[in-house]
Amino acid sequence: MKQRMVWLLVACAGWAFNSWAVEPEPGLARESVPDWVQRISVKGDLRLRAESMDIEGKERRDRGRIRARVSVKGEVNEQVDARIRLATGGDNPVSTNQTLDEGFSTKDIGLDQAYVDFHPGDGDLNLWAGKMANPFMRVDDLIWDGDLNPEGLALKYKRAGERVTWLANGGGFIVDERKSDSDAFLYGAQLGMAWEPREEVVLTSGVAYYLYDNLAGFEPVWDANDGMGNSVVEVEDEEGATSLRYREEFGELELFSVLDFTLGLPVSLYTDFVVNTEAAREETAYMLGFTLNRAKAPGSWELDYNWRDLEADSVVGLFTDSDSFDGGTNAQGHRFRVKYQFHSNWQLGSTLFLSKLDPEGEDRDFTRFFADLVFQF
Repeated sequence: MKQRMVWLLVACAGWAFNSWAVEPEPGLARESVPDWVQRISVKGDLRLRAESMDIEGKERRDRGRIRARVSVKGEVNEQVDARIRLATGGDNPVSTNQTLDEGFSTKDIGLDQAYVDFHPGDGDLNLWAGKMANPFMRVDDLIWDGDLNPEGLALKYKRAGERVTWLANGGGFIVDERKSDSDAFLYGAQLGMAWEPREEVVLTSGVAYYLYDNLAGFEPVWDANDGMGNSVVEVEDEEGATSLRYREEFGELELFSVLDFTLGLPVSLYTDFVVNTEAAREETAYMLGFTLNRAKAPGSWELDYNWRDLEADSVVGLFTDSDSFDGGTNAQGHRFRVKYQFHSNWQLGSTLFLSKLDPEGEDRDFTRFFADLVFQF
């Protein structure tokens, strides 16, 4: 009964918003707005989600969830912007969802982004500092969850030519600051290109390397009791207390490509392959998928499918997609996703995951489905 009620509420809300949409009134003329207001822009989004998750050996879980984000961009001068974003979700680095429960309790809101964007000259070069949006180009979420916002310094470069656009990204990030031991760091470098051999055909491809320092032999990051699929060993101290430690270091070498073309409708074919050069075994991950059409204009739709396989130590489990296998690695499966654009800022989407957890061991079935209503402003 609870599950049916949640789905009914989502369906009714989608119908109502589609039927009663009203275009916003034109804003004030820019000349009549004070200078300090002109240098600030605000945007945000709200997502309503109905979700069902079934892991073999556990009770099925049905829940309603929300995500709310508000971001502010302030122009310090022509070469410097400051960006701040608040979001629901507490301190989880890969999820901004909040579950609707606990007697209408107030939901957590945290600092999701806070960084400076320095872009001198013609704008081809950007230097970011702080807690930032992910500076690396992502095919999808094989390595990075879409909600992850790394912390440190990043350098981004883009040079557009007549047929080829070159991309280069790099950075150093603080993963874990340890009071009485060596800190954990991430160093990343990425080189890519977008080549347009003919009209309406674009091939984007590249290579990246992400090197972690001081993970092996230390407790799992964020949750010391959960390696998120990565291999861990149990260590006993002098007093007999036990704790978990990462078994492997991580040096993730990534090769990726996306082919965009048109066959009456826009089509994308994408691949992503990763190998952990620091691991002796269970070190590879890959993803193959396609996207048909784009949900952008009112009344448009989009269909996406991919298959992904992540061995235990292919990538850092904490940072990969938190939805596919309820987070982490050591799993494989399908993802099906459809979207429909009601109006320019309102979208309905649904996603289905059919996966296997620990396919070389317990081989448990994992099924997850959610329906989303997303509103942007």
